[in-house]
Amino acid sequence: MRLRNSKWNTLLGLLFMGSVALALLGRLLCTRSYMDYEKLRPESYIPDVIETVLWDEDMNRLYVCYNDANRVNVYDGAGTFLWSVGTPWMRNSEFELLNGELVIFQDDAYRYDAVDGSFLGMARAEELPVAHSNWDTQTADGRRAGPFLFDANEVFREGENGERTAVVSRPWWHCLFISAMWLLLAFLAAIGLGISLLLEKRRDAKAAAVLRREEGQNVRRDTEARQAPSEKRLVFQSAEARFLRDYYRAASFVQIGFVIVNIVAAFFVDWMNAGLFVLAVHFIVSGWVLSNKKDRLVCDSAERAQVEQWSAFFWGSFVLAAFSVLPAAAIAGAFSP
Repeated sequence: MRLRNSKWNTLLGLLFMGSVALALLGRLLCTRSYMDYEKLRPESYIPDVIETVLWDEDMNRLYVCYNDANRVNVYDGAGTFLWSVGTPWMRNSEFELLNGELVIFQDDAYRYDAVDGSFLGMARAEELPVAHSNWDTQTADGRRAGPFLFDANEVFREGENGERTAVVSRPWWHCLFISAMWLLLAFLAAIGLGISLLLEKRRDAKAAAVLRREEGQNVRRDTEARQAPSEKRLVFQSAEARFLRDYYRAASFVQIGFVIVNIVAAFFVDWMNAGLFVLAVHFIVSGWVLSNKKDRLVCDSAERAQVEQWSAFFWGSFVLAAFSVLPAAAIAGAFSP
């Protein structure tokens, strides 16, 4: 059993590390910086995800914008490639059409003629002709720009009857470098590994308790004839071990309760996850204090196994509480007025 668990944990660990490595590799392959930003470029096939799509019906121009690649591929309405431009790397670039110009900016703004792509000059973001804001293209049926729908990898034209025709398609292998996919897989692998390790700690604690009872040490024998060995409570000899077990257990229940309240409250209120800050401070301070106590703990193997079990639950429940802000934020965003 232990050998099989070890192989399973090794597999999950390799899956976690491999997924993180591929997520980072995907971003590395996408990140670009073009110092010769005045030049027009061939169509970009860098495996970046589509950040946004802009459409100008009068100019018959479709602008497909990539963030980490700092690139914009430009097509006509039929999907024929026309030209592409790239800028020096900027973190979280924004893309807009302003008075016949394609502007790529963060603090510095790079201005291009929206028809032919010729470079028009530099500006500062605050000097742009209109107050800029992020493009909000999310609709009930997906992300949209005029008659076009788009996802992370493709742009579609939607017909009158709702049929979709691909206008811009990326190679299938781009999907292998979608960082969000690999990070999700890494997260699932980490959860699986955490559950496996917690169950292993629980099995160790039960085995140590059974072994101590079999040796006849401090066992409650008043119901021995009616109870199976695995159902008997462990009587602690060490008050320090009992305190650590009880503290870790209580803190774990509080953190699990936070996860439930955090997610449920997100349906009804603008939940800012302020409670997570309190939990984090408590986790850091108590973790340091209790770890020192645990290192100096003198007790038998059964009591130590119980302490280690609940210490693992304490860590695991905090990680779960920390990650619960993600679904809570998504829920709050979906249900906010």
